[in-house]
Amino acid sequence: MDTIKPSAGGSFSPRGRKVTFLLLDIFSIILLVCWTVRLGTEPTVLQGPYVGDKPRYSYRYEEQSRFRNNRRVYLLIANTIIESFLFAILTFTILQFVRHRYHAGALLVVFLIQTAYWIVAFAVGMTVSSYINITLGGAIMGLCVVWDIYLLIMYRRQKKPTAGFVEVDEGEASEN
Repeated sequence: MDTIKPSAGGSFSPRGRKVTFLLLDIFSIILLVCWTVRLGTEPTVLQGPYVGDKPRYSYRYEEQSRFRNNRRVYLLIANTIIESFLFAILTFTILQFVRHRYHAGALLVVFLIQTAYWIVAFAVGMTVSSYINITLGGAIMGLCVVWDIYLLIMYRRQKKPTAGFVEVDEGEASEN
């Protein structure tokens, strides 16, 4: 009876590796969509103090509004820098995964870092009132947790000894 063998260096079968690669690509596209939505909706220009004959609103409201807007601009800059770095690491790791150089452990580390980042981004979004960080960041954080669980299972399977695995060689069954 033939069994599906995992790849030589890990716990992914060739078909499983292709499916995982496809799902990783979909996750990368979701990250790019989130990034694009953030760049399109968040304020990108710092507001200076209002100079004019009459203030549009009360001075206190004007200062608070300007402060909130400027804080969201700084958050956008920080998110863009950090996410571009994390996306580059994720892309590199996915390419190495496809080339059979990296396995479940490397992907697990990358996704644990992504999960930690999105937890912080979600918390900062709650503080700064960045709705993009709250809505899209929360969804991506959930996807990262699902990937963490899946990759942890695959990593544990990779580390498990293959006792009792039956290899089929030229019609003979030999046990390891």
